[in-house]
Amino acid sequence: MHIRKQVTVLCGALGMLFSCSLRAQDISACNVVMTSGLREYSIANQSEVVLNNYYDSYCQSSTSSTSHSAGLGFGAVISMIPVNLTGTYSDDSQAQTNFCKNYSSNYQRSGSSSSYQEKIVQKGYDSFNQCVSAVKLGLGARHVVVSKAAVTLTFTAGVDHSVEVRSLHVDQKKITCVGSNGAGKITFSDDTKVTSKDNIVIHCDRMFTTNSSGDKIYDEGTIQVSGNFGNYDVYLPATQVVAERDATVIYQKLAELQKVLAVGTASVAATVPKNGGAPGTNTAFLDFTANQVTLDRTGSFKPGSPSYFLAPAEGYYHIDGAYIAELKQARTVDYFSFYLLKMTSDENDWTAVSGAYDYSASPQSTVSVNLHLMRGDKIALKVGNASGEAVNVTGTLSVMQLN
Repeated sequence: MHIRKQVTVLCGALGMLFSCSLRAQDISACNVVMTSGLREYSIANQSEVVLNNYYDSYCQSSTSSTSHSAGLGFGAVISMIPVNLTGTYSDDSQAQTNFCKNYSSNYQRSGSSSSYQEKIVQKGYDSFNQCVSAVKLGLGARHVVVSKAAVTLTFTAGVDHSVEVRSLHVDQKKITCVGSNGAGKITFSDDTKVTSKDNIVIHCDRMFTTNSSGDKIYDEGTIQVSGNFGNYDVYLPATQVVAERDATVIYQKLAELQKVLAVGTASVAATVPKNGGAPGTNTAFLDFTANQVTLDRTGSFKPGSPSYFLAPAEGYYHIDGAYIAELKQARTVDYFSFYLLKMTSDENDWTAVSGAYDYSASPQSTVSVNLHLMRGDKIALKVGNASGEAVNVTGTLSVMQLN
């Protein structure tokens, strides 16, 4: 079996294991900063304007990568870049070099017709970088665009220290933000200070005006937050929500809402052989039976060995995987590896599109990615065991089609 290594998260010092595992998951969580905002404003996650932005940020010439951009940031965006542009690689730096080389012939500066999209992508990428900077501090800062009218911000505490929001600035004629300080609901403003040992969640609503046709008009705005995670800014572009006036448009909208999209969850499990045999014998797919699948309206979860999700149509899919290894108590392991695998309809080999290593005595991990899949593409989970004993592993595989 051939597996291309796409994401590897390694921890060095044993005492930093828990923190490293948390950071790996939080870095992956930064992807939602880009994906939710772009999707809401009808910008494809792998469109030219997005890839041009990555090229501007990471590539200094047509054939080489920008050294000062390499590392944590690019490692987090790998899952959002088509596999054919990153190619086969052993680490993030090589993936970045491959992308810069492979995309150079496609790179084009967009004209004024796409300047609106360019600004949305650039501002979204600025927020993404601020999210990654917070992770470097052992904290979390990210947002999700709920709709064109609302956004939710989440600031997460670290393993050994609290998270602090020290100020939040908006034009209060355009945006209102509310959250909790632990004692009750509060409206955030320039001098609002909140500290938490868990999460601080802030929900912001945009104000609108209505034109003579009943359309909602939202002015451009920015949410500016500062805290011990640094600065975090959310750009809200000017936009318009057209009122539904035409009977045909309303009918089409209802038909769209009734369209069945792939969505479901499977409880997965495997017994992973111990390390020490021939290469590859200490790995196992996380399989499921038919009665371990829920909400599978399109019949896309296929039990068997291996078990997998079969994409029913071309589109973007949000995929979450998780596992926990049932090791004997106080047992120390070398490491566990966890992979999200993909096989296209015209290939016979599985390719790793995301994954992580865990060196702790209680291995567990998650992956969360958005992927563009073609009809017939397969998705599966696999675990590798570098310990000296066979280990039972359980977990979940969840998939939601986004469009």
